[in-house]
Amino acid sequence: MKKLLLAILFSPVLVAQAGIAEKMNKGTSAGPVEPSYQVEVADPSAQPVMEALAPVVQPSRESATARAYTTLDAKKTVRIQKKLEKLQQKQAQKGTVDAGKQILAIILCFFLGGLAIHRVVMGGTPWLILFYFITFGGIFGIVPLIDFFALIFVPEKYEGSNRFFAFLG
Repeated sequence: MKKLLLAILFSPVLVAQAGIAEKMNKGTSAGPVEPSYQVEVADPSAQPVMEALAPVVQPSRESATARAYTTLDAKKTVRIQKKLEKLQQKQAQKGTVDAGKQILAIILCFFLGGLAIHRVVMGGTPWLILFYFITFGGIFGIVPLIDFFALIFVPEKYEGSNRFFAFLG
C-alpha cells in the first residue's frame, strides 16, 4: 500500500523526466534510448524510496500517465487550431458588408424600423420580427432608432447577428 501511495505521489516527476529523456534522444543518430526513470534527489534518505518505486512506476515502456498527457496535448492542439481558424475567418469577413444590402437595410429601418425587416435583410433570423412585435416595435421604437445610426456607422455588427441588441456586440 505504501509503495502504491508513493508511486501516485511521485509518478508526475518520473513521467516528466521520461519525457525529457525521450526528447533529448530523438535527435541522436544511434536510435532511441530507453528513458531513464532514475531521479536525482537532493535528500540522500529519499533515494531508497525512489529505487523501491522504480518497479512499481514503470510496468511498461510508456506509462499510462505519459500516454494520457500525450493524448490531451494532441486534443488541445486540435482545439486551438480550430479556434484559430475560426478567428481568422471572422477577421477576413470583418468589414465586408455588401453596400447594396447596407443601403437597403438603412432605408427599411428608417421607414419600417419597428417591423425589424432591416434585421432580416442583414442576415438575422425571422424570429427577430416577433421580438420587435412583442416589445412594441423594439421598445417603442428606441431599438430601431439606434439600429438606424448603427447601420450607418458600424454595419458589420448586424451582419448575420441574431441578437436583439446587435449594436452592443
